[in-house]
Amino acid sequence: MRILILLMVCWPILAQAQYGIRGSFLTYDRLTKGAHSYGSVGVDLDVSDRTSIGVDALFRLNLFGSDQDLTDYVQYAGYTVDYILTPRSSQFLLRSSYFFSDDRGVYVSSSFGIRKVSAEIIPSTYDPTGFNQLPAWVVRETAETTLFPIGLRFGVRGELDGWYGDLFVGIGYMLGERNLFKAPYLEAKDREIAGLSIQAGYALGIGW
Repeated sequence: MRILILLMVCWPILAQAQYGIRGSFLTYDRLTKGAHSYGSVGVDLDVSDRTSIGVDALFRLNLFGSDQDLTDYVQYAGYTVDYILTPRSSQFLLRSSYFFSDDRGVYVSSSFGIRKVSAEIIPSTYDPTGFNQLPAWVVRETAETTLFPIGLRFGVRGELDGWYGDLFVGIGYMLGERNLFKAPYLEAKDREIAGLSIQAGYALGIGW
């Protein structure tokens, strides 16, 4: 019954709105060290001349042949350790945008979402004497966490009338438990997911 009432209230707005379906293989975001490439699919809904809402689903891609980050060598407990950190992420994002012109163009938007992050770390070291057993902390470790990103986006987007593009940059912050690993040899900067994130991308869509 509540859903029916909600539809009755929102239907006049939805009936007059313009819709668009969008996709992108050119979205970049900082999850751990460096920039990572993402793909996305989403929906845009212009509810008035200057306001729009939208949803995006983002998933990490492997455009450059490797999704691994090899850290620098570190010294721990008399050993030289190097490790491979492999992060993976998917994200669902809600957007609310305001355009500075009735015929679209420049906009600012706020966003909130949920992000699932998983990662694997594989350490490697050796005993220079060749006589001692490797320490117990030289083991593969996996971890996962759920984060809640909030952010602002600035961009330029066309009207939802046929083909349209959206070029944007954004800044955000990850709420939630960002400490993934307990491995003692990790440097502090590699123990957690970056709280501050910077995004940039281009999406192409079709509207009606």
